[in-house]
Amino acid sequence: MSSITITGKLLNGLNEPIVGEYVYFWVTKAGTDVAGNSVYPKKVFTLGPSDSNGDLPSDEIWVNGDSGVESYYELRLPGNERVDMIIPSGTTGTVDLSDMLTSYRANSSTQQSTVLSSAQAYTNTLAADPSNNGSFAASPWRTALNVEDGADVTDTANVTASGALMDSEVTNLADVKTFDPADYATANQGDLADSAQQPPVEGAFVDGDKTKLDGIEALADVTDTANVTASGALMDSEVTNLSDVKSFDPTDYATAAQGALAASALQGLSTDNIVWVSKGGDDSTGARGRLDLPFLTVTEAEAAASSGDTILVLPGDYSAETLGGKDGVTYQGLDGAILPAFDVTTAITIKGSGLCQAITSNNAGAVLDMPNMNTVDSIICDINGGTITAGKAGTSITRNGGELTAGNAGTSISCQGGTATIRNADQSGDTAFLIFLTNAASLTIENSRHESTETDGEVISINNSWSGSLKLFNTRLKATNVGTDGATTGITYGTSVTGTVQLDNVTIETAQDGTGVAKSIDAPSAQDVLIGSPLKVTHTVDSDVNLLTGDLLINTAYKA
Repeated sequence: MSSITITGKLLNGLNEPIVGEYVYFWVTKAGTDVAGNSVYPKKVFTLGPSDSNGDLPSDEIWVNGDSGVESYYELRLPGNERVDMIIPSGTTGTVDLSDMLTSYRANSSTQQSTVLSSAQAYTNTLAADPSNNGSFAASPWRTALNVEDGADVTDTANVTASGALMDSEVTNLADVKTFDPADYATANQGDLADSAQQPPVEGAFVDGDKTKLDGIEALADVTDTANVTASGALMDSEVTNLSDVKSFDPTDYATAAQGALAASALQGLSTDNIVWVSKGGDDSTGARGRLDLPFLTVTEAEAAASSGDTILVLPGDYSAETLGGKDGVTYQGLDGAILPAFDVTTAITIKGSGLCQAITSNNAGAVLDMPNMNTVDSIICDINGGTITAGKAGTSITRNGGELTAGNAGTSISCQGGTATIRNADQSGDTAFLIFLTNAASLTIENSRHESTETDGEVISINNSWSGSLKLFNTRLKATNVGTDGATTGITYGTSVTGTVQLDNVTIETAQDGTGVAKSIDAPSAQDVLIGSPLKVTHTVDSDVNLLTGDLLINTAYKA
């Protein structure tokens, strides 16, 4: 192992001495401390502190004793600046720091640059304060960097003299700047274009065109009949329905699939059991089973019908007629048809919608199924009156027997037997009573409102000895037109009544004046009334009325 003596000076960026600081020498390349076969441990050599002039005390550091092998150190300066150092092989004696510097590395990020001995002193000071170089002349730097005095790299003359192409020399500067060789043909393509056949004005030929031209006979005439026929064309003279062929539209015809379905479909739907009635018909030519030959009147259609037939009445007013009906015949009115008045004494069926003048049923086999049909006048279900399902009665509903289900009601409802149901009614009338029950008639009223406008009137009157049933659900009864010292009643019982009354969610509104006493329910003798939910009334019930279950709510503010 050999050693040398290191000397040096520490200066800041103002070329002022750095006092009291140290520098450290670190071995940075493995094996650089090898002499012969001996391996020396890595060592850190410390020089310092610097004196008032910035001079470091001289000290020895190891160098490689092998011939031709350099020694590598890293010099760590104050402020943690780091400088790489090389000590060539064979170096002896005393060496100044500036003679060994090869590169400057700030904060461990290596910046390689060749350092000339003539600028080394300035390099050392600039490493300490790179922002301050005012105290040094530019000449050493120009010499070190080989830059002429006053060099201006933006000077037009200098740049032009260097051989650069100036913007002012280019006439299409924008095209030059955006030049893309992909936008242009190659030189080889240009040679091919110069020798290529150019397309005619009317358009370029494509492969196969020449072959087609060669195949055309000399003086060919494509309008010659013989030539065209020989080619397989269909000639006008060969078509017997030319105009139809020329105007053919596939939407005017069924598809093959539709045709197959038609071939297998049920054929010939019979209308033999239908008798048509129309305002455009004719009784003298009308025929059973013929839609094209309808009757003018329902009366004549009925005469032509047989048991099992349906008389189908098209829209129109036929209310001037009155029919008794024919056994086994169904009468059906379409929307817009006003059927005749029916006094049914036979087992007929009436159904449909529209309007009917009046209906009277007095046959146990009659079925009047008209839930969407209204009557101008009345609906009467007489003794053995069959079944009536109708819409709205114009004036009255009379029930003597059979079964009746009506939508709305007329001015009065008279139930004298059988079973009746009134739904969704809004009935108003000035008769002595709106609803009358007698004999064993049973009546159910649902979701309805019934108002008597008669002075001191009553809404429901139960006749003497009545033995049927009365059921009211979600229904309101109102009688508020009262005279001087008068009163109104909701439900009035006769004598010797054995029938049952059931009220569920019912409101009864009555009124009284002066000495008059209004009652929601009045009875001459003890009667039981079943209450399903609270009964709301404006006036109390008679003392002879016994309310079973439920509650009685009395409040003059209740409105029906």
